[in-house]
Amino acid sequence: MYGVVTVQIPDRSDFGGVSVRLRPTFALVCCVLFVSGCVSSLRPPSTRPPAAAVKEEKKKGPPPRRDDLGPGVKQRSPQPDALPGADARVNQDSSGQNQNETSVAVSPADPNRVVGAWNDYFIRTPGQNTVIGYGWTTDGGQTWQSDRINFSTIPSTTSTGDPVIVADSIGTFYMGILAYSGSGAGILVARSTDGGVTFAEPVRLDNGGDKEYLAVDYRNDHAYTVWENTGSLGNQGIYVSKTTDRGLSWSTRRQISTNNGGTNNGATPSIGPNGEVYVVWSNFGNTVWFQRSLDGGTTWLPADKVIRNDVNPPPSPLNGGFRNPPIASSACDATTGPWSGRIYAVWGDDRFGDPDVLLSWSSDQGNTWSAPIRVNDDVVGNGADQFFPWVHVDENGTVFVTFLDRREDPANFLISTWLATSTDGGQTFGPNIRMSDGNYGPTGFGFLGDYIGSSTGGGKIFPLWPDGRNGNPDVFSVAVDTVDFDKDGILNDGSNDGQYANLRCSAGQTVLCDDNCPGSPNPTQVDGDGDLVGDACDNCPLVSNTNQFDSDQDAFGDVCDACPGVIGGDASDPDLDGKGNCVDNCPNVPNGDQLNTDGDALGDLCDPCPLTAANDLDGDTVCGNVDNCAAVFNPAQADSDLDGRGDLCDVCPSTADAAQTDSDGDGRGDACDCQPSDPGDRRPAEVAILNATRGGAGETQLSWTTAAAADRYQVTRGILRSFTGGDYGPCLAQGIAGTATEDASVPAAGEGFFYLVAGQNFDCGTGPLGTTSEESERSNSNPGSCSGVAVIDRFPTSETAVAGTVTGTFNDLATSNNVREAIQETVSQGGNPGSRFTFLEHRWTISVAAGSAVELHVEGSRTAAGDGDNFRFEWSTDGTNWTDSGLPSLPTSESSDAQVALPASVAGVTVEIRVVDTVRSAGSLNLDTVSVDQMWIRTVP
Repeated sequence: MYGVVTVQIPDRSDFGGVSVRLRPTFALVCCVLFVSGCVSSLRPPSTRPPAAAVKEEKKKGPPPRRDDLGPGVKQRSPQPDALPGADARVNQDSSGQNQNETSVAVSPADPNRVVGAWNDYFIRTPGQNTVIGYGWTTDGGQTWQSDRINFSTIPSTTSTGDPVIVADSIGTFYMGILAYSGSGAGILVARSTDGGVTFAEPVRLDNGGDKEYLAVDYRNDHAYTVWENTGSLGNQGIYVSKTTDRGLSWSTRRQISTNNGGTNNGATPSIGPNGEVYVVWSNFGNTVWFQRSLDGGTTWLPADKVIRNDVNPPPSPLNGGFRNPPIASSACDATTGPWSGRIYAVWGDDRFGDPDVLLSWSSDQGNTWSAPIRVNDDVVGNGADQFFPWVHVDENGTVFVTFLDRREDPANFLISTWLATSTDGGQTFGPNIRMSDGNYGPTGFGFLGDYIGSSTGGGKIFPLWPDGRNGNPDVFSVAVDTVDFDKDGILNDGSNDGQYANLRCSAGQTVLCDDNCPGSPNPTQVDGDGDLVGDACDNCPLVSNTNQFDSDQDAFGDVCDACPGVIGGDASDPDLDGKGNCVDNCPNVPNGDQLNTDGDALGDLCDPCPLTAANDLDGDTVCGNVDNCAAVFNPAQADSDLDGRGDLCDVCPSTADAAQTDSDGDGRGDACDCQPSDPGDRRPAEVAILNATRGGAGETQLSWTTAAAADRYQVTRGILRSFTGGDYGPCLAQGIAGTATEDASVPAAGEGFFYLVAGQNFDCGTGPLGTTSEESERSNSNPGSCSGVAVIDRFPTSETAVAGTVTGTFNDLATSNNVREAIQETVSQGGNPGSRFTFLEHRWTISVAAGSAVELHVEGSRTAAGDGDNFRFEWSTDGTNWTDSGLPSLPTSESSDAQVALPASVAGVTVEIRVVDTVRSAGSLNLDTVSVDQMWIRTVP
């Protein structure tokens, strides 16, 4: 068996921009190994990846942080330990598709039964964008199973998303569904009576809408769904529907919002201890709104209430390219505890300088609300994002807020899932803990959904979040013990006073006190500096700092960080020159004098360019003050025309042009541009990327990126062994109108093909075949190399003046020399003077050459019209029937030729071209003029 493999080598080496196809005499697996080895041996060690590859690498986020910060480090905070029990992947598919926008619920009847749902980008049929995936666990989150909804009552081409999961007291799970495309669009709710394994066909609540959320009254298992749809006055309104028979039927929708301005969306309901129904939503701006019903949804407030109208919406999108909508979440304490009936609202807010999570509460059924408090406890204004908050109250009245957080990544890119807990009714929150077992990138998908969810039951909290650790967003969860977060035997509230982390263990005490490192296992509760923060999580274990402030997020608390404003700064001195690492301008080279001639960040002894602050901006090892292409990687510094500009950044690399003038801005300097005032015509640029793949019939399928100013393309195919000798092979194809072609040939055994592609401009010639590692343009020594297709240009041979004042003749149209033929409008005669108008018509005859494609070109201008008049160029083969050519309007000052394709049927025949005015209205008496510098019809063979 012979294997044919195509390899793209996209860097600027001797194989830069070349596609290689090999046919070795090995089996296919060996062929792949052979190709890899061949490519590696042909790539020079100094070759850098192309700019496109560098950009792609940056998308992956910053590299992992080092734990080893160098010798001499005396104090270093460890990263928070992973909570006991690894995160569990909830979606069990192997499709590699993306999942996000999560919701989760725990069954009150069986706390080990947990169900989650999410957007799943697995496409069943064309026209779909997402479907809803869901998963369930019967062992408290240790293992999960998953599936996707597929209801017969939802059309197969309808996309579904925005899933929400809740459960009633006997373990019936309800799934809120947004169907958002096609004929099936609307708000639906499905129910499951087998613990979330299957869901019955859904009930439709509305035929449109967005962002449905649900809540259950556990006293009677009545459930409520709220969502957004077009309101009674054409605005976005909040609607509600209720079920009293466990989801078999739902009441007719009812609008409950009264605010008729702006956005109303993302409404979340919660249920009070006596069946009160509370609804909170955001205007996606500066306001969080509130509505309520105290009689099970029968009556509502006559006007919406404002919780806050001073919200500073966080930025969207965030770093990573995903959006961050300011959705508010709400919950109510339905217990009989000290905070019974208290309502909580959380939202994202940027008022402190970066995205934070804020919470406000009400103890009087929403009539008044507390001043907001900051839930996340990292340093204020440190630049770290907190987003997608979700609030939940458990059966003990404990308030849990989960959110996504970037505080552990100084680059503010990697994401983890965090928890804040309040045991005093939301007045204060104990230390935040990281719930996920690490920090993971958002991936390049560009969308994480609009929210995450969490739920509690059986003494555990279950968050559900999208996670990019596998290269694409998957859904993960972890079961966290709400009594002992880290399961080290030391209780969060070991003092049993109802408050969390307020009486922390000290001096190794382990009983009758609160865990001094909640979230980091530390069964001995060692606290070396006595600041009530255990050594296991203390970012300054030898210096007291209960607040743990770390402004630069470098794992050194501010009080023990020699450089609190420098990421990674510490007091070590690895080069032993008496200058600490954070202030040393050459931290690894002894230079006690810190001499820095050019005033940049590097001392002279470690500065590769000590005489210029420009240094080596493009990484080609040439200092910026002498680099002839300071922003372009060109280590060879080739300068063929010796004008001081390197070939790779010279607008005329073979013509000395120190001024680098490029009047038409087309990337080709005037000194070597055949049309210096026409941006559409120049020698074509290099084709940047050429791809080759193997087709189903064994053929090579070639495709490439467009090159500026290319009218056609040509492809050369050579034998691999002759490549380095400058023989790039004969012409495979030329005159290609698109950016793709095929090669049915297969290399001989032991041989390989390579391909090169170049553009051709009909007026300015053929573009380059690429650049060698010596930065010189490739020159093909093969006698059969492509020469480009020859076009035939025909100019007018006669003319007919029909109407208008003519200056010059058709002979002036053969060259672009600023000698023009001009036709000025004339005024109509006879009749009432008030009905007179201006007009013109002029005709030229051109004998069109035979060919496959025909283009009309006109280079000229027209005077500025004060009456809206324009000039239209038309064509005819019989002098009677005229067709608008569609030629673009001429500019008021001549700059380049306008061109348009004519039907191939005019090839080989005589054609008349005429210009006529377009406005002949009575009283339109402006005498406009059209001037033509050059006119021709081009035929392509």
